[in-house]
Amino acid sequence: MLGQFLRDVVKLNQDQRNFRIFGPDETLSNLLGAVFEVTNRQWDAREVENDEFLAPAGQVLDSMLSEHQCEGWLEGYLLTGRRARASPIASFGPQSDHLRS
Repeated sequence: MLGQFLRDVVKLNQDQRNFRIFGPDETLSNLLGAVFEVTNRQWDAREVENDEFLAPAGQVLDSMLSEHQCEGWLEGYLLTGRRARASPIASFGPQSDHLRS
């Protein structure tokens, strides 16, 4: 249900582009895959055939495997007056503890 809620939040913020999802773990493994119905991962590196949901512009930044780096991105993003959601590595913490605005 959280994935569907976040999908709707991303969709409602398409014009302003002021909401992002950050996470060191893959968004799909956190059961938030519904967001990929309306956005992609921000990605500007080389792609391989089985990559999914990658685009030069997207509202999801994930798969870094560094919670510290994602927390830094989140903090910088929030300090500019925008909103975001941070997802922890799935096995390390309940996701509801990481919702920020």
